[in-house]
Amino acid sequence: MVWRRNIEITDGGNYRFFAGGDDTAKIWIDGELLFDIRWNLQEKIHAVSAGRHEVVIEYRAGTLWDNVYFGFALPVGDGSTRQAAFVEAYNRFGGEAKLGWPDNRVHWWKRDRPGEGVTIQDFIRPDGEEAAIIHDVLSDDPAGTVPAFVIQGAIWKRYVELGDWESWLGVPTSDEFINADGNPQSNFRNGYIVWAGTETEEHPWPEPQTNQWHAIYRNGVNLDSAPSLVRNEPAIDYNWDQNAPGSGRWGIFADHFNIHWTKNVMFEPGIYEMQATTDDGIRVSINGREVIEAWYPQPSTSHTKRFRIKETGDYPVLVEYYEIAGEALAQVSWELDVIEIPPVQVQQDGEEIIDIPLPGAPLTLPEVTIPFTPTDEIDSTPWVTPTDILSKTNNTDPFSDTHTMQPIEGTEPLTSTDTLPDFTDTMPLKVYFPIPGYVGEPVPIIADFNLTTETTPITYTWQATDQATVTQTGTLSSTVDFTWDASGTKAMTVTANNGYGEPVTTTHSISIQEDPDGRRVYLPLVTR
Repeated sequence: MVWRRNIEITDGGNYRFFAGGDDTAKIWIDGELLFDIRWNLQEKIHAVSAGRHEVVIEYRAGTLWDNVYFGFALPVGDGSTRQAAFVEAYNRFGGEAKLGWPDNRVHWWKRDRPGEGVTIQDFIRPDGEEAAIIHDVLSDDPAGTVPAFVIQGAIWKRYVELGDWESWLGVPTSDEFINADGNPQSNFRNGYIVWAGTETEEHPWPEPQTNQWHAIYRNGVNLDSAPSLVRNEPAIDYNWDQNAPGSGRWGIFADHFNIHWTKNVMFEPGIYEMQATTDDGIRVSINGREVIEAWYPQPSTSHTKRFRIKETGDYPVLVEYYEIAGEALAQVSWELDVIEIPPVQVQQDGEEIIDIPLPGAPLTLPEVTIPFTPTDEIDSTPWVTPTDILSKTNNTDPFSDTHTMQPIEGTEPLTSTDTLPDFTDTMPLKVYFPIPGYVGEPVPIIADFNLTTETTPITYTWQATDQATVTQTGTLSSTVDFTWDASGTKAMTVTANNGYGEPVTTTHSISIQEDPDGRRVYLPLVTR
């Protein structure tokens, strides 16, 4: 049997084609054989231009069941430099079962104004309703710190009626969720929309209240992104365990969020003791003077500091907190320890008492970011500006290029594996950590990189913030030895042409960052 049909493609791009059947079938698009099916399911990413394309299906039936099927859809996130953000939002919300498949490629919402506002990909849900994934890509710096969000149904329609991201609401900052009243809700930069059963309601975020903590919650780990939730809270005393704040009824993720609390507090003169218990990072300042700084991933840990107030007054207190993964905990309190009238010696040997500036002093805070590395960014752009680049292209002979590094010690295994059309690469990593006081010869961080391909030559490119050793043993395999003498990020990029002549790139990268206590932590990054 042979079937022929023309399909109309509105937006050109890399489409996901899938086909299968009982017995055998061949499927061509514009005369090019795409599938040769033999009792199995196959999927391929294939580039097609906008316009009309001929599909031909040739099917040969067997002796039992007779069936063949064929379909196609744009990949989620296709067209975005932040494809991983769209894929993550799609999967987080329920994937194909809840959102169906994309109706178009990712594009700037105002197509006639590229580079402004937000990027969007439209979906038609299985029930026929409209939905979209929207990303505030202009705020996503560094990449991977601002998520994309799902908006759908009646809330989506009302958001469009109000003027979308250019309305008073601003950009979306949460997925649609079920709030504490049992109603669907979506949050935005300046407020939220609720579906109350028969109609939508829009509300702005509350203003600060006296004697309350003004809390700004943000999904993601970007401290400058738009608020995902604004509340007034009586105390900072939370143990969320592994749950989301509000048990998912506030629109905040269980992992990867941050909170900014502010409050004006009337202090009397004296010496106070402050305690902050956290999992993960926290920092507290009073009138711009940092009191507690524990800005790094950690299990539940209590930090105690003493501070001195010299004059009665209203002092602004700022608490910043972030959660990466796992359990989440944030608790901050203080109490008067010593009344200094008259002044007395209250300082223990080696103890620091932090003097708080007088009321009215300017509030100056050091710039701070969350020590976070995206875990899956589908983008071949390097994460660091390379200052030392070694590149060997289509090499037929072995080569070696060596740079000397400094010593570090300790070990932790990591593994990264990616499979792409027509080639597979595997990169087992061994990462070394410093031992305090260690002195000796350089100890390498070893990455054995093995690559196989069916059809094409390979381009190897090494990008680093300092020095490295690269050794290639042939066109189909390579060994990379390198060491670090400082915190930073290393990345190896491999590019090959797949079976359709399209370039496919994988980047393997790992970061080492040094925390305030002198320890080092590894943050793995895989880029496909």
